[in-house]
Amino acid sequence: QEKTEQANKDLIHADSIKEKALFYNPGEEDQVRQLEGLLEDTYFKGVQERLDEMGMRKGFNIILYGCPGSGKTETTLQLARKTGRDVLFVDMSQLKSKWVGESEKNVKAVFDSYRDLCKKREKMPILFFNEADAIFGKRMEHVQSSAAQMLNSIQNILLQEMESIEGIMICTTNLHSNLDPAFERRFLYKINLDRPCADVRCKIWKSMMPGHTDQEYDLLGSRYALSGGQIENVVRKGTVDYVLTGNRPSFEQLSRFCDEEEFKSNIKKVGF
Repeated sequence: QEKTEQANKDLIHADSIKEKALFYNPGEEDQVRQLEGLLEDTYFKGVQERLDEMGMRKGFNIILYGCPGSGKTETTLQLARKTGRDVLFVDMSQLKSKWVGESEKNVKAVFDSYRDLCKKREKMPILFFNEADAIFGKRMEHVQSSAAQMLNSIQNILLQEMESIEGIMICTTNLHSNLDPAFERRFLYKINLDRPCADVRCKIWKSMMPGHTDQEYDLLGSRYALSGGQIENVVRKGTVDYVLTGNRPSFEQLSRFCDEEEFKSNIKKVGF
């Protein structure tokens, strides 16, 4: 019962996910659309049947990697919304229990809960590990400490579960170089969502902060090499300013907010 209650707590229903416009660099969008096509239920069931007939694994392990703020988590949620799939969100902090032995039980419980959920849902839900590098990192050899042994045990369980999963597991990470090769091999789809190029940044600005000229959007997009998440920070700050003062943020104010955002992340300006 406790396992079921926790699964319900961590379950995100597809119809509760708000629609959000996302913009990708050339090449990235094609990969995301291909993944969306796979997750459409009609195609998904057909693909699984064909794989089963050929004696191949029916499950799909997917990883989205790239810099912070590049839209990995939001991409996962929007894929779930568009394809009508619920999301079982895994809280990585809860998996690493301070009690030796409990972490292994927690990991097994996650996959047990997911299998139970798959039986109850008409559409196969998504098992979502956010910031997966916390436990999907390189395995250690000749370990002696109990903490290192526990992590190795967790990773062995994960590797076994990834081999046998019959559903959809999506992981995100900012540190894909830290992943163990054994984990990398088990991801069928590996999609790099990088920092947006200037043209894409311009589209993000237009979408999130209407009311400015095309020239101003072009300047914001070309001057500031911000990620989508950083642009959202600037827009949120501008929205707060608007609520407090009643004045929509000017181009100069947005530029100042961008300067502050760049300072925090130590990103250098490009162009101009």
